[in-house]
Amino acid sequence: MPEQQNKSIVLASRPIGEPIADNFRLETTSLPEVKDGQVLIKVLYLSLDPYMRGRMSAAKSLLNLCQSVRLCRRKPRGLLLSQNHLNMP
Repeated sequence: MPEQQNKSIVLASRPIGEPIADNFRLETTSLPEVKDGQVLIKVLYLSLDPYMRGRMSAAKSLLNLCQSVRLCRRKPRGLLLSQNHLNMP
């Protein structure tokens, strides 16, 4: 079986004004093995709400900034592909 790959669009730099394509990049990584207590979910839908523009900015704001340039809170909806969690059926 070929190795499964994960594709992610990540924030490469904080936008100044309107976000442009150069503020993002595509990263491809190998999927790790699902270990005890973990699940693997394929994201089918991802909410990218307008308020997230404020989170991408380094300007002072009442919103918490993305802790890393790579990670911001999102609301995904997906499909359970694999699980190794005792509390899941």
